[in-house]
This record gives sequence, structure tokens and C-alpha cells, in this order.
Amino acid sequence: MATILDLPDEIHLLIAKHLQTETKTKTIYSLIRVCRSFYSSYIPCLWSELVVQPEKGNAILEQVVRTNAHLVETVTLSPNQPSEYYIIDFPRLHSLRLESSFGDKRKPCYSNILLAHKIDFVRRHPFIRTLICGHKDAMLREFWEVIGTEWTHLEVLNFSGVVKENVQDAFWRVCDQVQCLSLWNVNILPEHTPILSTLSFHRLQKLAVSKYAWSNKFPYRGWPSRLLEQVKMSPGLKRLRWSVSDIMFPVQRFHEMLAEDGCWPALCELDIDDAKWTDQGGAEMLRLLPSRRLTAYVRTAGGRMESLTFNCLKEMYFGHLRELNVRRCKGITSVMVQEILTECVHLVHFEAAHIFVRDIATASKPWGCLQLERLVIYIAKEPKGKAEWEGRVFEQISRVRRLLVLDLQRPCTVNDADRVDPNSMDSLDLRLPCFRLKDSSNTIDGVEAEEEGDSIGDERGANISCWSSLVQLQQFKFNSDRKTFGVDEALWMVEHWKDLRFIVGLSRHNEGRKVEQLMTKAGVWCSKY
Repeated sequence: MATILDLPDEIHLLIAKHLQTETKTKTIYSLIRVCRSFYSSYIPCLWSELVVQPEKGNAILEQVVRTNAHLVETVTLSPNQPSEYYIIDFPRLHSLRLESSFGDKRKPCYSNILLAHKIDFVRRHPFIRTLICGHKDAMLREFWEVIGTEWTHLEVLNFSGVVKENVQDAFWRVCDQVQCLSLWNVNILPEHTPILSTLSFHRLQKLAVSKYAWSNKFPYRGWPSRLLEQVKMSPGLKRLRWSVSDIMFPVQRFHEMLAEDGCWPALCELDIDDAKWTDQGGAEMLRLLPSRRLTAYVRTAGGRMESLTFNCLKEMYFGHLRELNVRRCKGITSVMVQEILTECVHLVHFEAAHIFVRDIATASKPWGCLQLERLVIYIAKEPKGKAEWEGRVFEQISRVRRLLVLDLQRPCTVNDADRVDPNSMDSLDLRLPCFRLKDSSNTIDGVEAEEEGDSIGDERGANISCWSSLVQLQQFKFNSDRKTFGVDEALWMVEHWKDLRFIVGLSRHNEGRKVEQLMTKAGVWCSKY
């Protein structure tokens, strides 16, 4: 039979407090059963992911880790951890993250962790499915050979670091075995890679080649293009990401490969970062896709997206798109954005530069993208717009009830498609209706009130209070260029958005600081940018 000794020490005092009263024995037993159930589910969840950062003073004792190693599924090992952590066996481990940076070499405990420790660790854990490796030091050939020969379940490789000449064969053979390959800021020394021509990448489903613009110490030259050429016969490739700052995306060669028989029959997700991409080139590429089921189209760096590309998307892919990011594209208009939101019924993630309140309010059809989880767009109010239009915008967004992220901030770049600059216009008024009326009464005299009567009557339309339907919202971003957010609005959000964890756009004034204190107390991280 269960006794009080079955309970953790920290609640013994709680039990003793109840025992001082005439509490029935069965109540105590119920509490014991609840605690047992809680521990049986909570403890495995707590230990499923292990991240130890000794430099932050929160290192977990090695013996405690060893005791709970059978519960760990994901491990992050930094070069500053004592070597004892590398000799622990994690029987359920399926995800491993190995990280280091140039700054780590200056830390006193860095030299204690040798590459030999990492090699021994990967040899003892052959069932890992995901490897995220960010190393500034070149990994030994033996490290990649062990992974290539003994890891039979590896599916995901995310690598950043240095690959020397004597390591290239072993490294590329590991890349040839995975389903998802992401190479970011990779330095190939030298870039001559004859091994690539012998590989098939037959299991590859997702390929990402990235290099940050500020990372120019090791410029890319030709290996990304050769890799793209080599994977053209990967039958299962579904997603392609290219974000290389010092190499233009080979548009013409890409078109030629798409036209070849058997090239990427399953390709349905494109994430291309090339600011010089033309409208005609984008349309031609979309028409050449063999799958005819484009579900993701991301143009991170922009380029031109005008009528040719838009019409091609509309004719062929609006019924399939789930992810669309054209926020930095030149040429896309507010009318186009409204049509996307209306017709793309499967959209889950959408980003665009701007849309006018007028185009939302006067549309003949409501938005069809009711599955949206992430919406990033600046909603601009034109100076002569009708007051009730803004209320219709609030109502429209309130129907998108699956939203997790709502970002209404202005874009960094100015779109040249519409004749007027949306960045010079007002944002949505996020105040509750009583404060809108008070502000209008204080700032509009009799003559202005007659000319702008709609502004005073704005409280009659919908406002931010109808967004109480967005119960899943976790992130909210807006512009703090005017007084559109105060303590009352913050209290309203805390009450209705229980899952809110991140808010951006608070004012720098006194009320903004009060709002920040209120949000922080509610567990919401705040930022003014």
C-alpha cells in the first residue's frame, strides 16, 4: 500500500499540514496517486532534452545526468563541458548537437575536450537520427568515417564549419546518406571536390545551402553550384533553399535542369534568396516545375514579382500553396496581396510588404486563408479612408482563429508597386473604443469634426476587442509610432491571449514602461523594436 514515504520530500510539509486537521485517509492516498502520475509523465519530459552550459553557472552534476541518462533523447554538448559528460551512455538518444565557436578557444576549459572525445561519443551512439554540428575547428576524418559507417539511421545533417581536403571524401559520403541536408557557412578547403561526381544523393528530400552576408572570411566559389548540379537526379527532393551571399543563384542552368526528363519530379518547395531575380525568370521557373504542386514559395531577398509571376502562381498553384513569403519582392501590389489572402485557402504562413485597409474592406469576398498560423504584413490606412473600413479589417483578422504569430510592423524596404508609399501612412489603431472616443474629442474642433466626422464615429465599428477570438496567439508585433497601445490594452491582451509569450512595439514613454512591467509579470517577453 502507498505511504507518505512514496512522496517527494518537498511536499512532506504539505501533507503534515493536512494531517493536523481531520482529513480522511483516502484524501492522502489520492494525493499520493496524483503525485505518482505527475512524476511518471513530467520527469521523462523534463529530461528528454539535455542542454548543459557550465559557463552560465547552471551545470548539472555529472552523476545526476548519468542517473537520468535513460530518459534523454536530445543532447547539446558544448566544448566547455567537462569530458566526463562525453563518456555517459544515452540509450534513447536520437538527436545530437555539437557546437563551438572561435571564442570558445579562449575559455580555460576548452582544451579539456578533444576531438577524440567526440569521436568516441558518436561511436557509442549509432542510432542518432539528427546531427547538428557547428564547429569552427576542422573535424577529423575519423569522425565522419564513424558516422558514415556506423550510423545507419541518420536522416538530418545540419553542418557549419571547416572541411579540409583529407576529410572531404568521408564528409560528402555522409551527406549522400541523409534525407535533409543543411550546409551553412561551410568552408571547403580546397573547393575542388571530385568526390561529388560519384554521389547520387538518392535519399535527399530537403537541401539548404546558406551563407550569411557578413561571413566573408571564407567566400564560397563553385562548390554550391556543383552540388546543385549533382543532386538534380534526386528523385525525392521536395524542398530547395539557396541563400548564398557571394554567389548568384544559377537561374538559367536551373531552368535547363528543370526541363530535363526525370529532374526533381517531387520538387514542391522553393526558397531562393536572389535580389536580382526578374519577374520573367520567376514565371518561367514556376511553369517548368514538374510536380505542378508548389506548396512553398519563398523569395527572401526579393527581386521582381509582378504580373507574370503573380499570374503564374494564380493559374497553377493558388490551390496548393501553404507557405508564401514575398515581403521583400518589388512589384507586388496591395490588390495582389488581397487576392492571395482570398484565394489561397491552404495558406499556413504568409508574408508580404503591405496591404491597404481599403482593399480589405471593399473586397467582394472574405479571406479564404482561415488556416493561417503566421501572418506578417503591414496594414496601411490611407488618409481619406472611411472609418468603418478599419473596423472591417479587425473583423476579417478575427476570423483567422489559428494565428500563432501576427506581425503588423512596417517592412524595412519600400515597395515601388503602388503609387503611394504605405510607410508614410498610419497603422491600425489598437486602442480600445473608449480611448478612441476620448482622443477624438480632445483633438478635433467643431470644424474638423464636421470634415472628419467618421473618425469620431469609429467607436461604433469593430476594434481590437474582436480579436479575443485569437486565443492561440503567441507573438504580436506592431508599430509604436503613435499612441495605439496602453495599460488597458495590455490588460485586455493578458486576459484574452493566454498563450501570448512575445510582444514587440511598446512605446518608450512612461506608459510603455508600465505596460512592459505588466506584460513581464504575466510571463510575456517585451521589446520596443
